[in-house]
Amino acid sequence: MENTIYRQTLTLPKDHEAARDVGRLHALVQSGYPYVSPREGENRVGVRSLFYAQRAPVRGSGQYPLPGGRAVQVVVQATMPGEWDVPFTQAKPVRYDFTVGDLVEVEVEVNPVRSVSSGVRGVRGRKVVIRDRAEVARWFARQAERGGFMVDPTCVSVGEPQRVFGVRSPRHGSAGFHVDSRTVRAVGEVVDAELFTRFLVDGVGRARAYGAGLVFHRKVGV
Repeated sequence: MENTIYRQTLTLPKDHEAARDVGRLHALVQSGYPYVSPREGENRVGVRSLFYAQRAPVRGSGQYPLPGGRAVQVVVQATMPGEWDVPFTQAKPVRYDFTVGDLVEVEVEVNPVRSVSSGVRGVRGRKVVIRDRAEVARWFARQAERGGFMVDPTCVSVGEPQRVFGVRSPRHGSAGFHVDSRTVRAVGEVVDAELFTRFLVDGVGRARAYGAGLVFHRKVGV
């Protein structure tokens, strides 16, 4: 696979509508990547992207909105450079060059969920957010293992619950929604370099369209 992707930082003015609504923020990020067709006659392909937006300090309600009253920095990762109507930095290519045995420290905002059976044959169950800190750590260790990255769940740091709000597009009925997340930090060992690269490029878990899943990383001892 191609091991180079791009990162850019957007700066949203404090009064920008996407600074308080993660649904609008998702739409803004996507607007920087129109569908492209590499050659005439080929299928149009979409650009894969992830983003991370700063969270505000916790409020009395225990909810984390996006920061209000000041500019919001949004880190965007994608398979090609983007262009937006808000200030943004020049795209910097990030090359993933890992070998088996590398120790890597990661930090990622995740939306950890598990399936709950409906109890009725043929009826799909539902997804519920994992609340228990130790269970979140085990969930992340399983995700990491599938991504070629071995992590001891007892050494995974799990942050406090966070929540951001948004409104879906009119075609979804303009319904309000929220995304629950936790910040996870861990040090692990690369056991499959190709899988680990895919783990970093594709992101982790659900709600990746709404600010979860983007993995920040650094090699340990380098």
